[in-house]
Amino acid sequence: MAKLKHAIGKKSFVLSLDMFIAVIITILVMTAAQRNISKAEENSISNAQMISAGSDIAALLDHREVLQTLDENNIESRMNDLLPQNYDMSLKIVVDDGTVLYVSNSTPETQLSAAGKRFFTIKDGNSIKNNAYVIYQIWTR
Repeated sequence: MAKLKHAIGKKSFVLSLDMFIAVIITILVMTAAQRNISKAEENSISNAQMISAGSDIAALLDHREVLQTLDENNIESRMNDLLPQNYDMSLKIVVDDGTVLYVSNSTPETQLSAAGKRFFTIKDGNSIKNNAYVIYQIWTR
């Protein structure tokens, strides 16, 4: 009878030790996963905000008919008026007649940036003269 209690005691100890190790491993895995999820959410929120700012600026320049002028100085001035202080932005405007216009600063190669494209028309009175698009790239300063 004593041997039976001793054998059951050893089995209980091994089972308890296995459960303890499993709980420790589970806690470590869940902590690592939570940490990675938190970092991903922080990055995606700031990237989404940057993309949204670039899209909004391109849309405002289009709706205010600034892009239609194809005047580099005017477009850059109006873009800088709309641009938040912590961002910088560049534009490439391509018209279907072959005109290509670059506006603003060069994009830093080592910094994360967001980009997008917006199509617009250049009108002559009520008729459409040309189709065009603007590729915007935005990054933090």
